[in-house]
Amino acid sequence: SAGSVSESSERALEAYLSKYPESYYSLSLRYLFYKFYKENEQIRKAERMARELEGIANKRGMEIIIGPDKRFSSPEKTWETYRNAMKAGDIDTVMECYVQGIWKEREIFTLLGKEKMKEIGKDLRDIEKISAGDREAEYYILRKQKGKEISYGIYFHNIDGEWKMREF
Repeated sequence: SAGSVSESSERALEAYLSKYPESYYSLSLRYLFYKFYKENEQIRKAERMARELEGIANKRGMEIIIGPDKRFSSPEKTWETYRNAMKAGDIDTVMECYVQGIWKEREIFTLLGKEKMKEIGKDLRDIEKISAGDREAEYYILRKQKGKEISYGIYFHNIDGEWKMREF
């Protein structure tokens, strides 16, 4: 488990990597160790793993994202990603904008269908900040319903450097 890296697990990793340097599981193991090192501020080891991952990705023509996804680097970026995905009727990308575990939203978007999502997406306006900290932020959006402007709150949470929305 990368949650409890020890000297013996590092030796086991090195042995595995020497035998299967570029296998799928090698990529996964490197990433898990990278994440552990980064979270535990073992910067040199994390950088080494990142370089190894990058080298394999370049060789294979892959893109490996080991840091936060830039599409979610701020609440505004997350909202932009969300709005564009709604306009495109892209349920998968819409769901990436939410905190994990909100399954009710997927059901709602599936029931709405792509065409209705596109219609809703066209009407989504910019968001306005109410308050923001390092881990949480609150924004609002004005929406016209039955001829009246109604304000809806949108709550964002910073999870490992990515700002994700809770249901709103």
